[in-house]
Amino acid sequence: MALHTPQATVRIPSQEARQIRRTLAYGLVLAALLPLLGVGLLSHERANAHARALGRAQLVAEAVEKQLRDRLFLLGRQLDTAAGAGATGPGGAVIPAGDPVHWPIPVLGLHVAPDLDSVPADGRRLLSIEAPRRQGQRWLVPVSRRAGDGLRVHGLVDAQLFDELVQGYSLGPNDRVALLHADRALLARSHDHGRHVGARLSWAAVFSARWAGLATGNYRERSRIDGVEREVLFRRLADLPLVIAVGTEERSMLMAWQGFAATVLLLSLLLGLSWAWLTRRFARGQHGQAQLIGELTQAIATLTHTEKRLRQAHTLAAMGEWELDL
Repeated sequence: MALHTPQATVRIPSQEARQIRRTLAYGLVLAALLPLLGVGLLSHERANAHARALGRAQLVAEAVEKQLRDRLFLLGRQLDTAAGAGATGPGGAVIPAGDPVHWPIPVLGLHVAPDLDSVPADGRRLLSIEAPRRQGQRWLVPVSRRAGDGLRVHGLVDAQLFDELVQGYSLGPNDRVALLHADRALLARSHDHGRHVGARLSWAAVFSARWAGLATGNYRERSRIDGVEREVLFRRLADLPLVIAVGTEERSMLMAWQGFAATVLLLSLLLGLSWAWLTRRFARGQHGQAQLIGELTQAIATLTHTEKRLRQAHTLAAMGEWELDL
């Protein structure tokens, strides 16, 4: 007697199916979070790169200020010496040209004249610096200093004195260091070698109402001199009509960060994709394992059923057996 058992579709128990779907969902969510974590890390590192660039600009501005004050201190001493060499007359006395021959800082047109400015409350003999003026092929900067007894010594220094202060710093190809006058004129600018001395900078944000009252700060601005957009850190000198500005191009600020960003982003994407692939493989393996267990369970049930039917057939056959004793 042939026994035929119909083939039934193996169904995975609902609890196991839910567990597989839950595992797959958790794995895919984690795979999606890995790139997001990478983006968060890159955003934080970008802010750090920006802060480091501003810190470097601050150091450059402080170095320029130190050199500038050293030069101006020496210039002030020279003007004091010149004041002692001149005698005032009706229009002010011209200081003999032979006196400053060996001075470290050449000063032209030295003369002593009555001081028409008000004396500061603390009695300091402040050095006055005016906006640069063009004389022939040269740019000269008028300087003066109170000499005492109602007198002031006046002179002219070459604008190259200030140009030397902003050169020689290790900057990016489009980074610039500039020295500005409070009258919105350019005194010196790195990499230009005096080409833009005296340029009017009325457009510069550092002279706007927003930044005019601040001693230091930073803002983003596109230069009208070369058209490059930079992050500008400025520093005003408290007792002088001068502003030091250090402009850093965005590409220069993020140059080191970009390589790190590309590496982190690539690794996070690869890890996310690998995790998603492993999660799907694991879910498929769980699904296959559950299906195999179901098939084995069904096969065992089929064999048990067959064995039971065979025993029943054997019992029925035994009921018709007899033995002849001849």
